[in-house]
Amino acid sequence: MIDNPYNMVKGVAFRVRKILDSICPDKLVIAKSGTYAINDKLTIIMDIESFDRLCDKIHSARISAAEKQYLYEKALSIYRGDMLPNYESEIWLIAWIGYYQIKYLEILKEYLKLLQETEQYSKIFEVVSNVLSIGYADGEIYEVLIETLLKQNKLEMAKSYYMRVEKFLTTEQRRNFISSWNDYIK
Repeated sequence: MIDNPYNMVKGVAFRVRKILDSICPDKLVIAKSGTYAINDKLTIIMDIESFDRLCDKIHSARISAAEKQYLYEKALSIYRGDMLPNYESEIWLIAWIGYYQIKYLEILKEYLKLLQETEQYSKIFEVVSNVLSIGYADGEIYEVLIETLLKQNKLEMAKSYYMRVEKFLTTEQRRNFISSWNDYIK
């Protein structure tokens, strides 16, 4: 039970306005007749909306592999990590961060699968390197990278990455690496 729900909502609105003011040079939220409104003098393009639209296009109509690859690249270039990075502890934002992390990783894995099918190994390396810079620890992604390096006969580099990401790999993924490694050094 909240003693004064009006003041609680007012407090949340104040904190949200403060966050938005810190990332927007113009006033994004303005006080208007005792309420708050989005400043209608601004044109707002939200990267999450662009990301969502591209993801929808990828999964909708029949499109060529080349067009699909273009859409994947465009969508993945939009995502640079968690939204509003200095405010991730805000309760209203936590669910959104989790949702977009999952959506990004799903799109990324689909794209990596496409790149594997078309044997675009240098692209895989580039894409996974970007993921490493964001800081997501997903064994499936690292497994793809290590496998790609082995296919390119970059054994030392594969070993180096394996050592860096081993803690994120499952027992099965570790076994796969050792098996692949042994196949390549024969």
